[in-house]
Amino acid sequence: MNLGKQIPDFKAETTEGPLQMYEYIKDSWSVLMTHPASLTPVCTTEMSEYIKLIYEFENRKTKLLTMSFDSKEKNKQWVEDIIALSKVDSSKPLPFPLIADENREIGVMLGMIEKEKQNAPGIYFPARHCVIIGPDTKIKGIFVHSASTGRNMTEILRALDSAQLTFKTGVATPVNWKIGDNVIVPEKLPKDQVEKFVKNLQTVALPSEQTYLQVGELK
Repeated sequence: MNLGKQIPDFKAETTEGPLQMYEYIKDSWSVLMTHPASLTPVCTTEMSEYIKLIYEFENRKTKLLTMSFDSKEKNKQWVEDIIALSKVDSSKPLPFPLIADENREIGVMLGMIEKEKQNAPGIYFPARHCVIIGPDTKIKGIFVHSASTGRNMTEILRALDSAQLTFKTGVATPVNWKIGDNVIVPEKLPKDQVEKFVKNLQTVALPSEQTYLQVGELK
C-alpha cells in the first residue's frame, strides 16, 4: 500500500452489514482508520473522537470507515463502550461502519500486516493506519501511529484539507499550512491553471538562486 496506488475493492463484514469498498466510496473522499483489536484503551478514545468529529468529515464530503482486526461480536460490544465514552446520544448507532477483519485477510491485502504474521497469536500492534483515499480510489495520504500514541484528529483533518485542495487545483501546501494560508505553486503547474486558482504569485528568493519555491494566495 503506497501513495498514489489504488485501494483494493475488498469485501468486508461490518457493524452495518456487508460492505463493498468501491460501492461504499461511490466517487467520494474517504478515510480508513484501522485498529489492532477491539476493546483497547487508546483506540477507544480515538473511536469516540471520530463520533464527535463526524460532522467535520461530512462537511468535507468524506466518508469515515474504521476497521478492527477482531471479531464482529467483539466489535458490537466495543461500540457500546465507544458511544458511552463519546457522551453522544446513546440511542444513535455508530455513524460509520466498523469492519471486522478477524482473520486479518484485509490487513494483509492492504500491506498493514505481514503475511507471516497473519495467523500469529495475540494482537498485531503495528496495524494502526489512517489512510486518506480520493474519489479516484487512489491513496492520498498514510499515517501510522504506535499503539501507545493516540492519533491527532486535527492533523488528519488538516491533511485531508490539503489533499482535497491539491486534487482540485494542483497546488501544494507548506509546513503547518491551514485553510486560508498561502499555497505553494509547483513549477510544472500549467499557467492557465495557476491563473485560475492563485493570485499574487511570488517567487521566494533563495541563496541557490533557484526559482522552485513559488507561493501565492488562493482566489
